[in-house]
Formats: sequence, structure tokens, C-alpha cells
Amino acid sequence: MARATGPDLSAVPRPPTESERVLANVELRFLDLGFNPLQAAALAEAHADWHEAECLLALGCELETAVDILL
Repeated sequence: MARATGPDLSAVPRPPTESERVLANVELRFLDLGFNPLQAAALAEAHADWHEAECLLALGCELETAVDILL
């Protein structure tokens, strides 16, 4: 006789952790500042300070130079 099984929960996505939500938010901040998706992801993963990036850009720093400074 076949055993009844429940739903396959391995296919159900888990909710993001707090650190994953923070990382995603920081990445969005970098995108909003004008960094491309690759730069934004790298900066967020490196725990770069988006406030510092904002200040650098406000002072006229170019995006590429800001990436070099922040990483």
C-alpha cells in the first residue's frame, strides 16, 4: 500500500533573512546612486558604506573612482 506523503516543501522558497534583506536594500541604494548592477552588488557584498558613496558622488567623484575608493 502506498504511503501518503505531504507536499514537497523543498520547492517552497524560504523568506529572506534579515541580513539578506539588508544586503538587498544596500544594493538598491547603490543602484539609486547610479552604480551599475555589478558595481552595486560588489559594493554591497563588500559592506561598502552607501552614505560615503553618496558623499563622494556629491563632491564630483566619478562612479569608477568611487568604486575604487570604496572597495
